[in-house]
Amino acid sequence: MLAAWDQSQKFVKFYITLPKVNTVPAENVQCNFQEKSFELKIKNLENKDYVFSITQLLHAVEPKNSTYKVKNDLILINVAKKEDITWSHVTEWEKKASDKKMPSMDSDDKSDPSASLINLMRNMYETGDDEMKRTIAKAWTESRNGGPNMNF
Repeated sequence: MLAAWDQSQKFVKFYITLPKVNTVPAENVQCNFQEKSFELKIKNLENKDYVFSITQLLHAVEPKNSTYKVKNDLILINVAKKEDITWSHVTEWEKKASDKKMPSMDSDDKSDPSASLINLMRNMYETGDDEMKRTIAKAWTESRNGGPNMNF
């Protein structure tokens, strides 16, 4: 089973690729929509059951206006947006994880213009791998000691 998503002004669309899904009787494919989630169930497709569910959607949806359609080897799920806004992520969890990865450029000390750069470098060092840490430490040491690359 493969899944992808896209969006339009009114819908968030999910494309679930599942070979031979169109051979299953219609009553064996169900999709239940809630305000912040949905769950797709496919029963007895070549003697297997499948479930695709997404909880904690980033924004609220309209369950009554949401639909699904079985096509050849594909299920198209149209989740109706409650508000006409562009979704940056599918779930709240994805957004929180993405926001954590973004380094903060804010500085507590507004009088020092280099503070945000120092914070960025600190974040790169703390979250970087061993090679990144060695590179940053080497550059810092050379700059402090007037290393070979610092003769202007």
